[in-house]
Amino acid sequence: MFAASSSLAVTRSARRVASMAIVVRHLNVHEYISMEILKRHNIPTPKGYVASTPEEAESIYLNKLNRPNEPLKDVVIKAQVLCGGRAHGSFQKTGLQGGVHIVSKPGEAAAYAEKMLGQDFFVKRMATTMANDDDN
Repeated sequence: MFAASSSLAVTRSARRVASMAIVVRHLNVHEYISMEILKRHNIPTPKGYVASTPEEAESIYLNKLNRPNEPLKDVVIKAQVLCGGRAHGSFQKTGLQGGVHIVSKPGEAAAYAEKMLGQDFFVKRMATTMANDDDN
């Protein structure tokens, strides 16, 4: 868990998620959409914004999640992908490891967003085997 209380979601971060296993999803909701639903029902959520460009991500970090003339706060930037293990996947084309990062200084939000937006996100899934006691 991250100590930062604010987050910045990066949309369009992955056109597809490559995986070794096929996962059937019955509810496909990105984190930022679920936060909007919770807010509509008066359930407290951390402050967060959605960015679609690196420039927008940087502007949100500097102007919305931080205040002028105050020390900069650390925030979390998260790729919005429909997969588990988002922190452990990778953007192979850009070389960025993980879809969750802490932004702590000017320029980092734009740099992370540049490496996430429009890129394919890959998650390696482990194959699992179930043991059955009925075979004894």
